[in-house]
Amino acid sequence: MFVRPNIYKVECTDGSYVFAIQNQEGVTLIDSHFPGKAEEIDAELTKAGLTPVSRILFTHVDMDHTGNAAFFQRKYGCKVYLSAREFESTTDPVKTKRGKGDPFEKVEKPELTVLEGNEIAGIKVIPAYGHTYGHVCYLFEGVLFAGDLICTENGVIKEMALQYIRDREQSWEAIEKVDEQATFDLLCPSHGEPLACSKITVSEWREGR
Repeated sequence: MFVRPNIYKVECTDGSYVFAIQNQEGVTLIDSHFPGKAEEIDAELTKAGLTPVSRILFTHVDMDHTGNAAFFQRKYGCKVYLSAREFESTTDPVKTKRGKGDPFEKVEKPELTVLEGNEIAGIKVIPAYGHTYGHVCYLFEGVLFAGDLICTENGVIKEMALQYIRDREQSWEAIEKVDEQATFDLLCPSHGEPLACSKITVSEWREGR
């Protein structure tokens, strides 16, 4: 489903959405869903005219975001990017969400490339640490791809369940900073449906902590 003329929500990834951006730099995927959906995702993208894939941008390395990246890298030769901090969490168990283990233990690991600067392929990179050690959001033409910084449910912005957040205080700071740094009118989270809005901070959550 095209949420904007050049931005596509991959319907078969309901539960942890993948989004595709098409511009003069080619097709960029934001995340890649749980393992085992690669061919179905590829078929949907092809039908929508969104292949070949030029690059994949990870918001973070939870397995519901990284699961099919290796498939697309093999098929299209695309690079897979993540923040420098998030890359650290792939090699230092202390910086993983649980403070131990390998985030790619149950996922085929693609070759990873660290993001440099605050923009790639016309897409702005916005640090949003907290959900994971190096989580980031992406901004393109007024659309905020929030990853797991927040979620939506029945048209309402919500905080992710606490058991999925590495550092809640840091995540709250990230939510506020993203609001300060990003001008947007459409929110596209990984979990929940896109929502027309221009702000993600909800003061009532902070008051109720």
